Amino acid sequence: MERQPPDEQIPWWASRLLRDRRYADYMAERLARALVGTDEGPFLVFRRRRFVNWLSDELFANRPYDDLVQKLITSSGLWTDSPAANFITATMTEDGEPDEIRLAGRTTRAFLGVRLDCMQCHDDNLGGQWAQTDFHELAAFFSEAQMTALGLRDHPRAYDYKYLDAEAETTVTPDVPSDEALLKRPGKRRQRLAQWVTDSRNKVFSRATVNRAWALLFGLPLVDPVDNLSLEGPYPPGLETLAEDFETHGYVLHRLWKVMALARPFQLDSRLPGGVSAAHDQNWASFPLTRLRPEQVAGALLQSARLTTINADAHILVRLARFEQQGNFFNARGTLARTNSRNNRARFRNGW
Repeated sequence: MERQPPDEQIPWWASRLLRDRRYADYMAERLARALVGTDEGPFLVFRRRRFVNWLSDELFANRPYDDLVQKLITSSGLWTDSPAANFITATMTEDGEPDEIRLAGRTTRAFLGVRLDCMQCHDDNLGGQWAQTDFHELAAFFSEAQMTALGLRDHPRAYDYKYLDAEAETTVTPDVPSDEALLKRPGKRRQRLAQWVTDSRNKVFSRATVNRAWALLFGLPLVDPVDNLSLEGPYPPGLETLAEDFETHGYVLHRLWKVMALARPFQLDSRLPGGVSAAHDQNWASFPLTRLRPEQVAGALLQSARLTTINADAHILVRLARFEQQGNFFNARGTLARTNSRNNRARFRNGW
């Protein structure tokens, strides 16, 4: 990299990293935590590793993110042959059907950056705008997803729910919590939902994606918590600009990573004379200091003990051994870490 002209070093290095399969593997694992959780789920109808591998393939191919999200929401077929279907089957209930409530919660948090699942049992009593009906009208979009001998298929089915203080269940009509005019009526319920989530006029989607991508790159989102964005704002400097650029250029994640890497906050030092305060973090005056996650520590230890790089080109036995050794490390030292928060960094600075 040092042989490159100074103004070309970071773009050159970013492009090199994005061509490395390890980038896709790492980001797939991080994103999978928001999409299907960290545990292995219902084994008979869920394959987390297959889902993560598929997600890695999509990221490595630089699949437009809106296309990827549409695949997740509308996926059909067997969870083994259609890996995207694991987004749905990860929520399978004891009666053998996908859980509409869990799917609605994950959809709003992962793709819209909104904690609408907090309203599944009651209205927002803290001065917010959400009602219990908003959540269950969204959950109703997943009611047609059913398990068959051929895997997931969509078949007409009503979504019934008994609201708080109601005397009986009512049939809930699918609807979205904002920008209802963008909801296209023709098609299956999940198709309509996917189209609404990724519609270019639905600014919530691009904002939420940028905020999560920033958190993955910096260890801290522009809006913290990462899944609690306001629909009306105000938004911190840069969020709207990045969201507009992301949408204008076709929801291409590779471009988003490069734009963020070229931004001044990413190139700042994490150390300053006199130390780094909370005000520095809040105003992006220094690069956020974060703890290494368990998989980073395990990966570094395993790699340092070998003479050759452990990547997609390594022998299958080497990769299997690495997978098993990482699992042993997680069991002994901690599970897969979730997105770092301000509290985690404060504990790190206090010696925790």
